[in-house]
Amino acid sequence: MRGNDLDNTPVPRLVVVFENALGYLPDDRRDEWRRLSRARQWDDVARLFVLDQLMLRTITDLTYRRSVSIDVVTYCGPEAFAEALARLLDRENVPVRIVFASTPDRMARRTSYEPDIIGVYDANPEHALVYGRKGVHLTSHHVLGS
Repeated sequence: MRGNDLDNTPVPRLVVVFENALGYLPDDRRDEWRRLSRARQWDDVARLFVLDQLMLRTITDLTYRRSVSIDVVTYCGPEAFAEALARLLDRENVPVRIVFASTPDRMARRTSYEPDIIGVYDANPEHALVYGRKGVHLTSHHVLGS
């Protein structure tokens, strides 16, 4: 609130691609991932991923210390899988605003009309240029929010 007026400036928002940034699927779990995905057991699929604890701590730090809002996007499943990931991150007390399913192309279009998105952090080098000037190749937790 400034001068008795409510501030309607949106909070800056970072979007982090879940795969290979927040969660890793070990090679020995890939067959089980395929089986559970076909069976649509999304909570079990989400639990197959190993979470990167440094990334989770970095997200918590950015959220509380710098007042940045964090969204998580997944490209490897439907919206039901994103909801399972949201429950998993909630159990881990990770302060993310929303978890949703999308594709790199849809995410690129979204960044063009949502001005509060200041960066899309993706660990996949093939997506480095997809998001335009808002795209950031995520190589470590040090890159997030820099």
